[in-house]
Amino acid sequence: MSKSAMIKLSAAGFVLVGLFASVAGAQLFRNLQRPRFINTGLFSVAPDEHVNFHVALDDVQSGPPARVLLRLFDHSGAVIARDQVSLRPGEATTVRIQGPGRYRAQVQVLDGPSSFCDRRTVISSVEAVRVSSSSSAAAEGTDALFATNRGGVRFILSADDGRGPCFPD
Repeated sequence: MSKSAMIKLSAAGFVLVGLFASVAGAQLFRNLQRPRFINTGLFSVAPDEHVNFHVALDDVQSGPPARVLLRLFDHSGAVIARDQVSLRPGEATTVRIQGPGRYRAQVQVLDGPSSFCDRRTVISSVEAVRVSSSSSAAAEGTDALFATNRGGVRFILSADDGRGPCFPD
């Protein structure tokens, strides 16, 4: 084989390797940047209850913040409450709704998984709480609308994002 043909063949090989690497790299980047979702199933809320949808970031204090989008949907799939926040490690946030209906909750982790390591986990929970209008709750300085009776929490659902070990940067 001539030297010229060998150079052309080598150049074509390098082009193919480069093309393959760029396609594989783009796919890996898309997978790393794909948002993660944590969902609950459908749950019912009685007229005398409100729902708290809590989301927390568990990580070492030196970890970076995570952007999350909390949404509550009604039974038809319409968004009835939402909040987008940036949580620092150890922080939590809550979205609250009042009243009867069937709902489901979802948190979308907007940061890429490359920032999530062994301990770093987004945790969510939903609790339905009976509302009490007792004057004793108001007298104690608690908002009477959201004060609860003893044993007033009806149920709690909890989930995390199920992340495994972190991806090296």
